[in-house]
This record gives sequence, C-alpha cells and structure tokens, in this order.
Amino acid sequence: TGEPIYQEKRVDRVRVAVPFQSVITERTVGFLFSIPVEYQLTMKRPATDNETELFNSVVSIFDANKIKYIDKRIGRTLFSERECAELWYYTLDANKKPKEMRVKLLSPSRGDELYPHWDEYDKMDGFGRKYNIVDEDGISTIHFDVYTDRLVYKYINDGGGWKLLEMPKQHGFTKIPVIYYRQEEAEWTKVQPVIERVEELLSNWGDTNDYFGSPSYFVKGQLTGFAEKG
Repeated sequence: TGEPIYQEKRVDRVRVAVPFQSVITERTVGFLFSIPVEYQLTMKRPATDNETELFNSVVSIFDANKIKYIDKRIGRTLFSERECAELWYYTLDANKKPKEMRVKLLSPSRGDELYPHWDEYDKMDGFGRKYNIVDEDGISTIHFDVYTDRLVYKYINDGGGWKLLEMPKQHGFTKIPVIYYRQEEAEWTKVQPVIERVEELLSNWGDTNDYFGSPSYFVKGQLTGFAEKG
C-alpha cells in the first residue's frame, strides 16, 4: 500500500548506578586505618611494674581480637550506617569461670537495634540491644539485652509479650561493656546530590547511545547506519 509499517518494541531506560558511596567509605577507612593504631602507655611519672603489666595485657587482648581489623569494620559500618557498637564479653571455661575476653560488632545491618541511654550529664548509664534468634526449627524469638555498669538483663518475646529470661547476671566488668559510635550523617551525604546528578547524566547518555548511536532505519528505501550487501 505504500504506507509505513511500524513495529512496537518496549525499550527499558538505561539506569546507571555508580558506587561513589562505597569509594568514599573505603578511602576514608584507608586514610584512618591503613597504618594500624599504635598504643602507648603515657604517664606523668614512671609506670610501675603492675601498670606496665596491665598495659601489656590490654594490648594482648587487642591483638587476640585482631583489633586492627575490627577498627576497619567499625569504620566501614559507622561511615555508612551512622551507628554501631562494640560489645565486650567474657567466654567461660568448663567451670563457668571467665576464660578470655572477646568483642562483637553490633550494627543495624547485622540485625541489631541499638538503644543507648544517657543521663542528664550525657553519660551513658545503660545500653539495650534488640535482635532475633531463629532456632533449628525455624522459630524466631525476639531478644532484648539491657546492660548496666554491673549487670545484664536478658528479655525475650516469643509472641506472648516481654518476659525476663533469667535473673540478672554480672557481666564481669565495672562499666557498661559497650562502646557506642554514632555520627549524624553518612560520609557521602553532602555530595549525594552530585552523585545523583552524575548517575542521571550517565543514564541519559546511555539512552542516547542506544537510540542514536547505531541507527538502523530506512530513508528513501536505503538502510542507513549499516553497510548491507544486496
């Protein structure tokens, strides 16, 4: 008939995501912790043998927990999630006596909800951690642990409301065994609009290339954009 024939085709728009956030986070961690933190005993007077031994014990605990790697994990978590915490605890031997001191990193991405509490002088006087535990039968139970300077209270909620799992126990420290970190913004917050603009430009340029980079349409009966052998 001489009328043009059209074929409809759905074309998805190009969406390019550039992980600048990850680059910013990793570079910040690199600037801070590529050279591991070194600890020194600094006093106004010469340290006694007991003080030196105590300091060496602390360094040994840090080394046993691979604290230089923990520092990097804390940095990555804090800079992206804006909050995390170190939970220090004792493992017990066969006689239920403290065996060694260990540390666990808590963060929202690891399934933890963190609830620090401060008094009127901005001193943390309590810390709560909410998390889920799934048993071998697939049953999920919500746990809530509360730490004070001496005791830890363990609560559970199995669907029937909160209840105290066991009597409060001493955690073995004289302070709250939690170091809480928080910052108000992620590392990339101030440049997020710039990141979104770059992604938008790259996406639009990808669309342009898809539509016009290699055109394959007929003009006056001849195929343009491609060399075709007849």
